[in-house]
Amino acid sequence: MANVGLKTTVWKMPIRNPVFDADEAPEGHTEHTLPKVDGSGFCECSLHLVGMYSREFIEASRQALRARGDNWDIVNLDEENTKILAACVVGWDDTGFIDVSYSPEEAMDLLQNVKWLADQVQLAIADKKRFFANGSTN
Repeated sequence: MANVGLKTTVWKMPIRNPVFDADEAPEGHTEHTLPKVDGSGFCECSLHLVGMYSREFIEASRQALRARGDNWDIVNLDEENTKILAACVVGWDDTGFIDVSYSPEEAMDLLQNVKWLADQVQLAIADKKRFFANGSTN
């Protein structure tokens, strides 16, 4: 396979609160207002993501296919999907929603335990316009 010169572009995805949208947010809050883990109020948080054409996504997908073999069990598919999504999380800015520093293992743990956030990551990494500059000639 030819090396097509994949470039990793990182997008800071603001996490959306699944409880309310912009029209339903309480006064003084937005759809990005999240409760702090310690219960002391609210904050905002962003995940740093790379898209589905990144080296991280492609390598995680290859590893999942190799590991899968002939085992197409639905539980394994969900775990493999989460591993691929976690590989696309390359950092985060946090002011209290996530109570640990970024690491690949913590990203995996976060997405395994916060399914609504994994859903947001899955939609975001598929949004090509977030990861490619306008006016590309390729």
